Amino acid sequence: MELNKSIQEKVRAYKDDMIRDIFSLVAIDSVKTAAVEGKPFGEGPAAALVKSKEIAEALGFTAVNLDNYCAYAQMGEGDQKIGILAHVDIVPLGEGWSKNPLGGDMENGFIFGRGVSDNKGPCVMSLYAMKIVRDLGIPVHKNVRVIMGANEESGMQCVKHYREVEGGFDYGFTPDAAFPVTFGEKGGYHANFSASKLGKGEVKLVSIKGGTAGNVVCPAVEAVLDCGGQAKAVEEKFTAYLAQNGLGGQVKQSPDGMVLRLVGTAAHASTPQLGVNSISHMMAFLASVTEEIPFVIAYNACIGLGFNGEKCSVDLSDQYGRLTFNVGLISTQNDTVTASIDIRYPVTIQDFTPHADTIAAHLNAFGVTLSGVRIGKPLFVDPNSDLVRVLSEVYVEVTGDTVNQPATMGGGTYAKGFDHCVAFGAEFVGDENRIHNTDECLNIEKMLKATEIIVHALIKLISL
Repeated sequence: MELNKSIQEKVRAYKDDMIRDIFSLVAIDSVKTAAVEGKPFGEGPAAALVKSKEIAEALGFTAVNLDNYCAYAQMGEGDQKIGILAHVDIVPLGEGWSKNPLGGDMENGFIFGRGVSDNKGPCVMSLYAMKIVRDLGIPVHKNVRVIMGANEESGMQCVKHYREVEGGFDYGFTPDAAFPVTFGEKGGYHANFSASKLGKGEVKLVSIKGGTAGNVVCPAVEAVLDCGGQAKAVEEKFTAYLAQNGLGGQVKQSPDGMVLRLVGTAAHASTPQLGVNSISHMMAFLASVTEEIPFVIAYNACIGLGFNGEKCSVDLSDQYGRLTFNVGLISTQNDTVTASIDIRYPVTIQDFTPHADTIAAHLNAFGVTLSGVRIGKPLFVDPNSDLVRVLSEVYVEVTGDTVNQPATMGGGTYAKGFDHCVAFGAEFVGDENRIHNTDECLNIEKMLKATEIIVHALIKLISL
């Protein structure tokens, strides 16, 4: 009990310092951009790595930047390695924030900004957890590292580079999900699909654009139409469609034609049922005012308003969950419309190839072409393993919560890049931190509790 009290006191003593350091990271817009020399993910992610390394060094750790792919801070010694894997890149800020997305706002016990929860906050919390273990004078006879990646949201090439240069871990976890322990992560299917925008009716689709990232439910989309003599009728139908479906939006004129803006609700692509996909609704509306536009026809026939792949005959489930299907981005180039697919498939499916063929067959039947197809395998760690057992015990010891049990999820984390690695925190069940949405937030008290859990987890893993 004395150790528990000491950890609680240490965590609380560092509260203001943690918030300060989180805000210093959140102030950097670290969305991936075009690569430049020595910065594979662009300027923002590289700047965030520099800042995270500075924070680690200010806490007294040796820190290394691995070619601007990632950085790590370390302590301890020995042949065995423990890794905590966090990331400092973010999804795009998006529109509609009531707080400053690049940080500094604090209200009603919450801090706000893109990345406070996903995942700059947990990155800083992990560094302080490592510092507290050292402050307590606990012998560290393993090599403990906090890895800070810069490409989690758009490919995870950062940890691939880390693994190639530094190797793996004996035990690892990533605070990029929810407590208690996530021992399984769904597999992933990602692709772009394209078809013509040219139809036969009087109302023509000039262009369409929407989305912030492929792994986000599209929050808003704008379609530009050449309505000919149907402008008034199209506007009336669009206004009625918005009202019938409880959607936001507006109509305005531009030199290119009538601009229809439809506003849905963002959510993480792994939980599309929690959002409202503006692309799907725009396609449903366009079907009512256009004629024989190949992309519109294909979208409504193969995807529609569902989010489980029903219309592509891939509505798959296992004991741990159901397939999810998200379209996150859409744009036009010349006469072609292209959109993105982000599928998370059940953890017990080891070979998704037959189902990928089914998706292709459905889309190809409507003249759609697929490109950039990528299939990632699921993660499944034995729930009876030492790693899951120890982390579960730590969670129960600190929180007293025996109701919530280890589980699987649809999101993908760095855990997929390593053996003997799972997701562990830093959210709690029931939290609504608005990850990948506007006004992303982090409850300060829960930040402190999560840090406390991470400290205990490190101590237990060091002792294994």
